[in-house]
Amino acid sequence: MNNFIPIELSFFRYYVAIGNGKLALQQLEGALQKSRKARNIPYILGVINELQTYLLKKGDSIQALRYIVQYNAIEDSVKKMNTEARIASFEIEQQQQKQENEIEQLQKQKSTQRNYYIFASIFLLLIVLGVFSRLRSKRKRDQEELTTDFKKQLAQAETKALRSQMNPHFIFNSLNSINNFVTDQKHEIASDYLLKFSKLIRLILDNSRSETIPLDKELETLQLYVQLESIRFENHFTYVVNIAENTSTGSIMIPPMLLQPFIENAIWHGLMQKRTKGTIAVDIRMENENFLHISITDDGIGREKAAEMKSKSATHRSHGLKVTSERIDMMNKLNSTGAHVHIVDLKDEQGNALGTRVELIVPI
Repeated sequence: MNNFIPIELSFFRYYVAIGNGKLALQQLEGALQKSRKARNIPYILGVINELQTYLLKKGDSIQALRYIVQYNAIEDSVKKMNTEARIASFEIEQQQQKQENEIEQLQKQKSTQRNYYIFASIFLLLIVLGVFSRLRSKRKRDQEELTTDFKKQLAQAETKALRSQMNPHFIFNSLNSINNFVTDQKHEIASDYLLKFSKLIRLILDNSRSETIPLDKELETLQLYVQLESIRFENHFTYVVNIAENTSTGSIMIPPMLLQPFIENAIWHGLMQKRTKGTIAVDIRMENENFLHISITDDGIGREKAAEMKSKSATHRSHGLKVTSERIDMMNKLNSTGAHVHIVDLKDEQGNALGTRVELIVPI
C-alpha cells in the first residue's frame, strides 16, 4: 500500500500544475487515508505537511490549522515514544548490570567462605551473619530510596498533568476569532493571527517538555498570548514589562506557563469589564540570589466587583489560578522551596477599587 502514496503525491503535484485544485486535494486526502491505514508515520507527516502548505497557499487558514495541530501532535508523540523507549532500554541495562554485580559479589563471598571454612568455621559463621545483616540493611535502604524516588516521580507526573490542563478555552476562542476574521473578509488580520497562534502553540508544546525554562522564553510566550488577546478585544488594554538591571532573563529558570494564568485573570476579570482602556504591568526583579520577585498589576475593576459581576453572569471561568496554586504547592512539596503568591486589592483613600496586584516569589 505504501508504494501507492508517492504515486498519489505525484498526481497531486500534476493536478496543482494544471490548476485542478479539487483533484489535487482529493489525491492528498487519499494519500493521507492510506498512510494512516499502513501506520506509516513518515508518510503521514509528509502528507499532512503537504496538506497544510497547500491549504495555506489556497487561503484556507482554518483547515490548514487543523493539519498543523495534527502534525505537531503526531511529531510530539513520536518523539515521546522514542524517548520512553531509550529510557526503558537504559533502565533494563542498569538492572542487568546491577544483577551481574550482585552475582559476582556473591560468588566472591562463596569463594572466601570455602577458603576459610577449614580453618575457622565459627569465624566463618560470624562472617556469614555479618554479610546477611549487611545485605538486609542495604535492601532496606534500597527500598526506602525506591519509595522516595517513586514519590518524586509521582509528584513530577502530577505537576505535568496540572500543566497540561491549562487554557482549553483560550484555544477554542482563538479558533473562533480566526473564523470570524475570515468570515468578515479580514484575511490579513486572520493570517497574522494564525501565524502568532501557531507560534504560541509551538512554544507551549516545546516548553511543556521541560520542568523549567529560561525566563525570556516564558516572557516570549506571554507576549504572544497578550498580542492575540489584544487583537481579539480590539486593543482594549496595553501590556508593559519592566525588568530590573540585575535580572538576566536568559539564565534564570522558572516553571513554564507559570505567569499566564495571572495575566489571563487580569484581562478577563479586571480589564474586560472596564469601560476605558486598561493596562497590565509586569515588574521583574531579583529578591535575592535565590528568589525571583514578579509583580503583575492591572488597573481593572478589582476582585470584589469582578466577583459580583461573575455571580450574575459567569461567562468565563478561569481554572488557571487554581491549577497554578496547586503547581506551586507541588513545587514546595517536591523540592522544599519557598515559592508563594500574595494578591493585593488596590484601593484609593475612599476605598474605591484601583485594580489588583499579584506578588509572586519564585525560587531559582
